[in-house]
Amino acid sequence: DGMGGHLHGEIASEVAVEAMSREVITKLQSLNRNNLLKDQDNIVQKLMSEGIHSAHQAILEQAPGGGSTLTALLILNDKLNLVHIG
Repeated sequence: DGMGGHLHGEIASEVAVEAMSREVITKLQSLNRNNLLKDQDNIVQKLMSEGIHSAHQAILEQAPGGGSTLTALLILNDKLNLVHIG
């Protein structure tokens, strides 16, 4: 959700969602399934953290001065993973 009072809030929220999704999906597709099953919690935590960083960088580049909150949910192997920033 774009932050009220900040420039380009609606753009920032779109940029954040796209960047987070792209980062997490791309990295998930490149993972070895056996490694993921062995250490899923740590891997997912790292993926979500990298996704948030990617979203932040994308906002800085594509919506300077903009800001957004971000809530992301990843369901993987019957486990729900949630992250919220803002």
